[in-house]
Amino acid sequence: MKRINIKNYKKEYVCYINDYDEIELIGSDDLATIKEMIEEGHTIYGVLEDKVFKEDFVEDCVEDIKHGFECHAEEYGYPGMNDNIDYDSEAFKKVKESIQNFIESLGGSNDIYFIDKDTIIEVEL
Repeated sequence: MKRINIKNYKKEYVCYINDYDEIELIGSDDLATIKEMIEEGHTIYGVLEDKVFKEDFVEDCVEDIKHGFECHAEEYGYPGMNDNIDYDSEAFKKVKESIQNFIESLGGSNDIYFIDKDTIIEVEL
């Protein structure tokens, strides 16, 4: 377990566990709230950051779309149609780009944070 002074903490958020055992985020620049939570007896932890929709999600979506085309053609009795679909074409690459652009448009709402119990944040009271 490491202890980091808030002045040296580089991430956007810290967190604590509230009275309902839920993780609450606090902006790492909100020293007043951080101090208040410490005074109330809460331990302030660092956070681990991740994305809800990552690159592997994009690849999974593309594979699902390919599978959908293949199944649809087969269901309608045209399995040979799949021989005419070029999934490496510029047109199909736009599908992947559209999914990526949509995920990028989510901005910060695509971010997810987890408690890092190995990092305790210290603040001078």
